[in-house]
Amino acid sequence: MKDKLLFGTIGLLVGIVVMQWTMPSGLAGPTIQPAAGSVIATDTEFLVTVDGTIWMYRRSSVGGPWFNTGSIPLPANEVAFYSYVTGSAWPGRIVDRSGNLWIQESPTAWTNVGPPPAGPISTSQSTWGKVKTKFSGKGDKQ
Repeated sequence: MKDKLLFGTIGLLVGIVVMQWTMPSGLAGPTIQPAAGSVIATDTEFLVTVDGTIWMYRRSSVGGPWFNTGSIPLPANEVAFYSYVTGSAWPGRIVDRSGNLWIQESPTAWTNVGPPPAGPISTSQSTWGKVKTKFSGKGDKQ
């Protein structure tokens, strides 16, 4: 019992010492944060506010966790969906209310690539017997 208490106390003290050594001291800077209630879209550590600004959140950064990374190319009320693409140099993707896809090329340059191909899918009614015959190879004419 004494050993568990001793090792637990030593572990706690080591944790406190490591935390004190690794925490930045005297590096406080201005922290800019998005206004509360102003977020219109978010994905992973990125979010878009009502004024069209894109913010990135970094948990362990000096000078504050929020970074302004640019702005969206259209009015904020036109954004239907915002997405972040992992591994991309400029990861922003927006789908507007008209269905157009916007791809971020730099902090200030976006390209509207139009709507993705979509529409009705042609189908035909079939029975289970027709499907089995079609894929079993018995119905093929050679």
